[in-house]
Amino acid sequence: MPRDFSRLSTLKDYVIIALLAVLVFNLFAHMGGGEAVSEEQLRRLGLEYYAARYGNAAVEAQVRNFGCHQEIFILKDGQLVLRLAYRRGELYELPEV
Repeated sequence: MPRDFSRLSTLKDYVIIALLAVLVFNLFAHMGGGEAVSEEQLRRLGLEYYAARYGNAAVEAQVRNFGCHQEIFILKDGQLVLRLAYRRGELYELPEV
């Protein structure tokens, strides 16, 4: 009795496509990474970071969302003194531009 391997091949193709779809979805779902953080929380994190590293000076923080990451601008007397990036739950100092 001959076997019909064309059905098996088609099923295998669907399984491979489904596994690739799950893999790609998980990859892109974690690219932004970390939990969603409000602008107020980021502002507070930026101020705490600045105070811990440079002392508790009279500074303000502004947050800007770039989609893939957020940046926190630390301003003193209206002048930019520090840029921080927030991505995947971590703060990073950015060089001046």
